Amino acid sequence: MKSIKYIVLGLLASLSVSSCSFLDVEPQDFVQPKNYYKTKEDFNTALMGVYQVMNNAKLYGTYIPGRLGLMADLGYSTFVNGKNCVTDYNVVASDVHVRDYWRNFYLGIGRANMLLEAVDALDPQAEIEGLDEIVGQARFLRAFYYFMLVIRFGDIPLVLITPDSDLSEQSTMIPQTPAPDIYRWIIKEMREAAPMVRTAEQAGYGGVVNQSAVYGILARVCLYAAGKPYEMEGMYALSASFARKVIETKFHELNPSYDNIFYNLVRDVYDIKECIFEVEFWGDGTGLYGSVASGIPIGMGVAHDPNPASPTGYITGGVRCTDVVFEYFDQENDKRFGRTVNLFTYNANGEYVNPVTPGSTVLNRFCSKFRRHEEVNQSPNKSRYDTPCNWPVLRYAEVLLTYAEAVACDPENNSEMDLAFAYECMNMVRRRGYGVPIKEKNENVDFPVLSKENLAMEIRGERVRELAYEMLRKDDLIRWGIFYEQMQYQYKMLPPNNGSFYTYAKAYFGNVQRRDVLWPIPSYELVVNRKLKQNPGW
Repeated sequence: MKSIKYIVLGLLASLSVSSCSFLDVEPQDFVQPKNYYKTKEDFNTALMGVYQVMNNAKLYGTYIPGRLGLMADLGYSTFVNGKNCVTDYNVVASDVHVRDYWRNFYLGIGRANMLLEAVDALDPQAEIEGLDEIVGQARFLRAFYYFMLVIRFGDIPLVLITPDSDLSEQSTMIPQTPAPDIYRWIIKEMREAAPMVRTAEQAGYGGVVNQSAVYGILARVCLYAAGKPYEMEGMYALSASFARKVIETKFHELNPSYDNIFYNLVRDVYDIKECIFEVEFWGDGTGLYGSVASGIPIGMGVAHDPNPASPTGYITGGVRCTDVVFEYFDQENDKRFGRTVNLFTYNANGEYVNPVTPGSTVLNRFCSKFRRHEEVNQSPNKSRYDTPCNWPVLRYAEVLLTYAEAVACDPENNSEMDLAFAYECMNMVRRRGYGVPIKEKNENVDFPVLSKENLAMEIRGERVRELAYEMLRKDDLIRWGIFYEQMQYQYKMLPPNNGSFYTYAKAYFGNVQRRDVLWPIPSYELVVNRKLKQNPGW
């Protein structure tokens, strides 16, 4: 079970102490937030506030998993409340989901800024045990939130201070920084944060920032910076070097069972060797105490609406599959297929049974990585909308594939040893998928060592098979420069049927435009910050 229970905080900026009569115009006393934190407990509370934004329903709690179009061509949304918005690519600058994404990540950045300013304001003689690690975690999280913003919006304000007390224009109206400079700042910040935090082995669980999480995300950041549209020089080499730092810890390893990765997540069990960094959720809304619960397996499971109640519980099943997923899999032999796409449906009692699934029903199939029938709580009266399922932000399999891709795509790397090891990294992931020993070469499963170009193309398929519906696909297509073309390909693949799910699919893929590689800057932000400029096409 969880070793940290997240404290749901209000806006930390509102912390104040005042003493005034009924007719006072101004408070007689005020404690600046940066002067409020004095003890380790104070700073830990502030740090939990920085973490907390991730499990907001508007981010990883509900919307990032399936409601923001991030699965791209691998799936589409059938959420009833997902029409005419970013969920089905009908995006406008006033879209509330886009606005909330922006606001919540900037809220986390603001909380991190406040914490770090409070550290700077401490008496130089003050000694607080563990403060360096708190600072390292806060700096990484702040940089990670900027990464989540830059990949969606491009040029964004780089805000590293809290607004002053009179909300001056200088402290509130901050212009956008070019995206490549944002990437450089993220890399610098994360590199400096890495030695400040514990190793993954020391941390013991993936719900807290650890060195492997920092270096693994750094590898992803550099891989994205190396791709389109920025194509920043030297980033493939950096990506490979950061991924190799995780690999060379010798601590991480692939879980022998692909099924068990998601079984553990649903059952609230840690597997730090595979799941390096997770967004924490706990509780299912049924106990005496509060919870910070997720809707992940409810929105991303196989639809089930029991009446009367069943042990499986309610599942919206709002994420459906496409032909693209089926095309990439060896459906008979790759064990990941049965975990990725449903080979079952639920009966009225919440029991799963093997269905008859003719090819014509592909678009009515569900993502099935996260399964409510595997939850610990098997009471028919369990919460309809709350689960303790964590979200896997970074898995070791992705680190291995990132290393392989970075080597394959680096024009400056001509090392045969690196290339051979890159193939081995990809093949270890592949062997696990086929259920054979991970570290033993297998001519029936392995891709043979050929060229860098061949490896780069094979990895594109392997990322689908390994990481489908973990909301990395849209970013992959964008950095490969094929997002619009792939979405149009899937649109043309849609059959001419008129069933309800076909209608959703046609809207989702039919609404896509070339401008959708970025979201619009929220219209509200353009009003309050006159120095912002709207993204092209919006």
